Amino acid sequence: MSAVEHWPLFGLRVRTPRVELRYPTDDEVAEIAHRSVTDGVHDPAFMPFGFEWTDVDPPAQQRNSMQFHWSLRAGWTPDNWNCNFAVLVDGRIVGAQSAEAVRFATMRSVTTGSFLFLPEQGKGIGTEMRAAILHLVFEGLGAEYAHTGAWSDNERSLGVTRKLGYEFEGQRRMISRGKPRNMMGYRLGRDRWLEHRRDDIVVEGLEPCLEMFGAPTRLGCAGVDGCKSGWVVATRAGVRVVADIADVFGAGHTVVGIDMPIGLPDTDNRSADRLARRFLSPRGSTIFPTPPRVCLGARTYAEASELSAAATGKKLTQQTWNIVAKMRAVDAALDPSDEQRIIEVHPECSFAVMNGDKALPTKHSADGLERRAAFIEAEFGPVASRLPGASFDDILDAYAALWTAERFARGVHREMPDGRNERDARGLLMRICA
Repeated sequence: MSAVEHWPLFGLRVRTPRVELRYPTDDEVAEIAHRSVTDGVHDPAFMPFGFEWTDVDPPAQQRNSMQFHWSLRAGWTPDNWNCNFAVLVDGRIVGAQSAEAVRFATMRSVTTGSFLFLPEQGKGIGTEMRAAILHLVFEGLGAEYAHTGAWSDNERSLGVTRKLGYEFEGQRRMISRGKPRNMMGYRLGRDRWLEHRRDDIVVEGLEPCLEMFGAPTRLGCAGVDGCKSGWVVATRAGVRVVADIADVFGAGHTVVGIDMPIGLPDTDNRSADRLARRFLSPRGSTIFPTPPRVCLGARTYAEASELSAAATGKKLTQQTWNIVAKMRAVDAALDPSDEQRIIEVHPECSFAVMNGDKALPTKHSADGLERRAAFIEAEFGPVASRLPGASFDDILDAYAALWTAERFARGVHREMPDGRNERDARGLLMRICA
């Protein structure tokens, strides 16, 4: 039995190419407390903190630090928490980074704070660790706002804040070491964070911790589109690329909408494809004919094309063959019992519904891409314009699939065909939702 089983925060990690945020063990807390004294965290003549904890002489300062971290654990509730991470570079602790919230489930707002040991300052680590904690709270927890503050003469902290896109909220007069000083307040909204969002930050071990943070433990809906590096997954919390579609299907989303055929015919085309082409006329050619199930066993284009010709009288196009591997992965991860949770979506049908049942111009034109982006951002706010291994139109298509997944969850979607339970040889429902 390990502590992480009962206190899952011990398994929480946030990693960037430069730093790692780790929920500290007692030994790591002791190291932070010790080095805060031996290395120092600021010039003794300048107090950067609102609470003057470094003005206490050792060994009381170290004991106070230990008690402070213990009190955070003892007092943690989903309605009132302070997550204080150790910050590591190349495996060594260089400082601490925290995020705290009151009634996060309702407010969706956090306040951050941090410090670095003196030998680690001036190296850009402060910006990197703040970017890491912001990724956790916005991408992982679904925050809407992050707040921070610094004294008006703490230029290093203010520089990090400005660099990451915060907006000035105001100032208040406070007492520091018996004298008045101006505390500057800043706020970063989700829309501004998305403008600076990074694609090289990874959060691990978050799922078991969500309930502790007062964040949704059910992941809501997701939209999925295939891309060069795997699968683009869009949710209300953001967008990411994953390698294995089984990980998405097994994550616990309420509904997953995916732009990939579900339910494969043995011979003739599916009526879902015919109806979708008719709905998108005159742009119905964007709906590829779904290949027969026998093609999933093929290992070359030539073999798949011959198998298709034998089953349907028509050879397979190269464009269709290019998605057969992804079709194979989806089919392997599905069971007929998933049909109320995992649905097939064609983004062009979704965009047409958004557009008053009229197909949009091709997404390969500037006008077509801009109009799709406008529909998505009207519903979901600003979205990431790039991800490693995925194009902007992949991202927009994933959000269109999310839009339909949410409609399906509310029971206001369309189905093609409507009301006819057409199933394939495995019992999978053959339909397109919009």
